[in-house]
Amino acid sequence: MRRFIAVLVIAILMGTSIPRANADVEEVILQVDGLACPFCAYGLEKKMMPIKGVKSYDVDMGEGKVYLGLDKDAKLDLEAFRKGVKEAGFTLRDVYLHAKGTIEKTDAGFALVLGPGGDRLLLFEKEAMGKKYHQGDDPKNLGLGQELARQLEEHTGSKKEVRIEGPVHEHEGLPAGLAVEKIETLG
Repeated sequence: MRRFIAVLVIAILMGTSIPRANADVEEVILQVDGLACPFCAYGLEKKMMPIKGVKSYDVDMGEGKVYLGLDKDAKLDLEAFRKGVKEAGFTLRDVYLHAKGTIEKTDAGFALVLGPGGDRLLLFEKEAMGKKYHQGDDPKNLGLGQELARQLEEHTGSKKEVRIEGPVHEHEGLPAGLAVEKIETLG
Protein backbone atom coordinates (compact mmCIF):
# COMPACT_ATOMS: atom_id res chain seq x y z
CA MET A 1 0.00 0.00 0.00
CA ARG A 2 1.11 3.55 -0.62
CA ARG A 3 1.80 5.76 2.40
CA PHE A 4 0.03 8.81 1.05
CA ILE A 5 -2.26 10.02 -1.72
CA ALA A 6 -1.04 12.67 -4.12
CA VAL A 7 -2.62 15.50 -6.03
CA LEU A 8 -2.75 16.22 -9.70
CA VAL A 9 -2.48 19.67 -11.12
CA ILE A 10 -3.57 21.30 -14.26
CA ALA A 11 -1.38 24.16 -15.36
CA ILE A 12 -2.42 27.76 -15.54
CA LEU A 13 -0.24 29.85 -17.76
CA MET A 14 -0.96 33.56 -18.00
CA GLY A 15 -4.44 32.96 -16.60
CA THR A 16 -5.31 30.42 -19.32
CA SER A 17 -6.01 26.76 -18.72
CA ILE A 18 -3.78 24.47 -20.72
CA PRO A 19 -3.97 20.67 -20.79
CA ARG A 20 -0.24 20.04 -20.24
CA ALA A 21 2.24 21.14 -17.59
CA ASN A 22 5.95 20.65 -17.07
CA ALA A 23 6.20 17.72 -14.74
CA ASP A 24 7.91 18.25 -11.47
CA VAL A 25 5.24 15.73 -10.67
CA GLU A 26 6.64 12.86 -8.68
CA GLU A 27 3.62 10.58 -8.94
CA VAL A 28 0.17 10.55 -10.50
CA ILE A 29 -2.53 8.44 -8.88
CA LEU A 30 -5.65 7.65 -10.88
CA GLN A 31 -8.76 6.43 -9.06
CA VAL A 32 -10.33 4.08 -11.60
CA ASP A 33 -13.75 2.44 -11.33
CA GLY A 34 -14.14 -1.08 -12.71
CA LEU A 35 -10.73 -2.67 -12.05
CA ALA A 36 -11.74 -6.16 -11.00
CA CYS A 37 -9.09 -8.64 -12.15
CA PRO A 38 -5.48 -8.95 -13.37
CA PHE A 39 -6.67 -8.91 -16.99
CA CYS A 40 -8.36 -5.56 -16.34
CA ALA A 41 -5.15 -4.18 -14.86
CA TYR A 42 -3.12 -5.48 -17.80
CA GLY A 43 -5.54 -3.97 -20.33
CA LEU A 44 -5.24 -0.59 -18.62
CA GLU A 45 -1.44 -0.91 -18.40
CA LYS A 46 -1.33 -1.39 -22.19
CA LYS A 47 -3.07 2.01 -22.56
CA MET A 48 -1.05 3.89 -19.90
CA MET A 49 2.54 2.80 -20.62
CA PRO A 50 2.67 4.18 -24.19
CA ILE A 51 1.73 7.67 -22.94
CA LYS A 52 4.76 9.85 -23.47
CA GLY A 53 6.66 10.38 -20.22
CA VAL A 54 5.11 7.49 -18.25
CA LYS A 55 7.96 5.39 -16.88
CA SER A 56 6.23 3.13 -14.36
CA TYR A 57 2.82 1.59 -13.71
CA ASP A 58 1.52 -0.12 -10.59
CA VAL A 59 -2.03 -1.00 -9.63
CA ASP A 60 -3.89 -1.73 -6.41
CA MET A 61 -7.05 -3.49 -7.60
CA GLY A 62 -8.56 -3.59 -4.12
CA GLU A 63 -8.42 0.20 -3.91
CA GLY A 64 -8.96 0.80 -7.64
CA LYS A 65 -5.83 2.95 -7.79
CA VAL A 66 -3.29 3.19 -10.58
CA TYR A 67 0.11 4.66 -9.68
CA LEU A 68 2.03 6.26 -12.54
CA GLY A 69 5.61 7.44 -12.32
CA LEU A 70 6.72 10.08 -14.81
CA ASP A 71 10.10 10.84 -16.33
CA LYS A 72 11.71 13.90 -14.75
CA ASP A 73 11.17 16.19 -17.75
CA ALA A 74 7.90 14.61 -18.91
CA LYS A 75 4.80 16.56 -19.78
CA LEU A 76 1.79 15.80 -17.64
CA ASP A 77 -1.03 15.08 -20.07
CA LEU A 78 -4.34 14.65 -18.23
CA GLU A 79 -6.29 14.26 -21.46
CA ALA A 80 -4.10 11.28 -22.42
CA PHE A 81 -4.82 9.66 -19.04
CA ARG A 82 -8.57 10.21 -19.44
CA LYS A 83 -8.50 8.85 -22.98
CA GLY A 84 -6.43 5.78 -22.01
CA VAL A 85 -8.72 4.89 -19.11
CA LYS A 86 -11.81 5.29 -21.29
CA GLU A 87 -10.33 3.27 -24.17
CA ALA A 88 -9.51 0.47 -21.73
CA GLY A 89 -13.20 0.39 -20.76
CA PHE A 90 -13.03 2.02 -17.33
CA THR A 91 -14.14 5.23 -15.65
CA LEU A 92 -11.64 7.74 -14.28
CA ARG A 93 -13.09 9.01 -11.01
CA ASP A 94 -10.28 11.14 -9.54
CA VAL A 95 -6.71 12.23 -10.20
CA TYR A 96 -4.20 12.89 -7.41
CA LEU A 97 -0.58 13.87 -7.49
CA HIS A 98 2.61 14.64 -5.66
CA ALA A 99 4.20 17.72 -7.22
CA LYS A 100 7.01 20.06 -6.30
CA GLY A 101 7.87 23.60 -7.26
CA THR A 102 7.86 27.15 -5.89
CA ILE A 103 4.93 29.31 -4.76
CA GLU A 104 3.91 32.46 -6.60
CA LYS A 105 1.03 34.86 -6.10
CA THR A 106 -0.86 35.49 -9.36
CA ASP A 107 -3.95 37.50 -10.30
CA ALA A 108 -5.97 34.31 -9.79
CA GLY A 109 -4.49 33.47 -6.36
CA PHE A 110 -1.59 31.34 -5.20
CA ALA A 111 0.02 29.00 -7.71
CA LEU A 112 2.57 26.21 -7.67
CA VAL A 113 5.21 26.98 -10.31
CA LEU A 114 6.55 23.77 -11.84
CA GLY A 115 9.91 23.18 -13.44
CA PRO A 116 12.02 25.30 -15.72
CA GLY A 117 9.06 26.03 -18.02
CA GLY A 118 7.32 27.92 -15.22
CA ASP A 119 3.86 26.39 -15.68
CA ARG A 120 1.50 27.42 -12.86
CA LEU A 121 -1.07 25.38 -10.95
CA LEU A 122 -3.76 27.20 -8.96
CA LEU A 123 -3.83 26.16 -5.29
CA PHE A 124 -6.86 25.99 -2.99
CA GLU A 125 -8.17 24.27 0.13
CA LYS A 126 -9.81 20.90 -0.41
CA GLU A 127 -12.86 22.15 1.49
CA ALA A 128 -13.28 24.87 -1.18
CA MET A 129 -14.03 22.28 -3.89
CA GLY A 130 -17.76 22.64 -3.29
CA LYS A 131 -17.83 26.44 -3.13
CA LYS A 132 -19.78 28.49 -5.65
CA TYR A 133 -16.78 29.75 -7.63
CA HIS A 134 -16.46 26.25 -9.02
CA GLN A 135 -19.83 26.83 -10.63
CA GLY A 136 -18.73 29.99 -12.42
CA ASP A 137 -18.32 32.64 -9.71
CA ASP A 138 -15.14 34.63 -9.08
CA PRO A 139 -12.10 32.27 -9.19
CA LYS A 140 -10.09 34.70 -7.02
CA ASN A 141 -12.19 33.75 -3.99
CA LEU A 142 -10.49 30.44 -3.36
CA GLY A 143 -11.54 30.19 0.27
CA LEU A 144 -8.05 29.62 1.63
CA GLY A 145 -7.98 29.05 5.36
CA GLN A 146 -5.77 31.34 7.41
CA GLU A 147 -3.10 28.71 8.07
CA LEU A 148 -2.72 27.63 4.42
CA ALA A 149 -2.78 31.24 3.22
CA ARG A 150 -0.04 32.05 5.76
CA GLN A 151 2.09 29.10 4.60
CA LEU A 152 1.69 30.01 0.94
CA GLU A 153 2.42 33.69 1.62
CA GLU A 154 5.54 32.68 3.56
CA HIS A 155 6.83 30.79 0.51
CA THR A 156 5.82 33.39 -2.08
CA GLY A 157 8.89 34.51 -4.01
CA SER A 158 11.31 32.64 -1.72
CA LYS A 159 12.55 30.21 -4.40
CA LYS A 160 12.40 27.45 -1.77
CA GLU A 161 10.83 24.35 -3.25
CA VAL A 162 7.73 22.82 -1.71
CA ARG A 163 6.06 19.47 -2.26
CA ILE A 164 2.28 19.54 -2.47
CA GLU A 165 -0.04 16.54 -2.48
CA GLY A 166 -3.73 16.53 -3.28
CA PRO A 167 -6.52 15.99 -5.81
CA VAL A 168 -7.05 17.85 -9.04
CA HIS A 169 -10.39 19.57 -9.37
CA GLU A 170 -11.73 20.59 -12.76
CA HIS A 171 -14.70 22.81 -13.51
CA GLU A 172 -16.41 24.36 -16.51
CA GLY A 173 -15.16 27.73 -17.67
CA LEU A 174 -12.33 28.01 -15.15
CA PRO A 175 -8.85 26.53 -14.91
CA ALA A 176 -8.48 23.35 -12.90
CA GLY A 177 -7.02 23.59 -9.44
CA LEU A 178 -4.90 21.55 -7.09
CA ALA A 179 -6.39 21.02 -3.63
CA VAL A 180 -3.68 21.20 -0.98
CA GLU A 181 -3.92 18.19 1.31
CA LYS A 182 -0.29 18.27 2.37
CA ILE A 183 2.45 20.88 1.92
CA GLU A 184 6.08 20.33 2.85
CA THR A 185 9.10 22.64 2.50
CA LEU A 186 12.06 20.96 0.78
CA GLY A 187 15.73 21.64 1.53
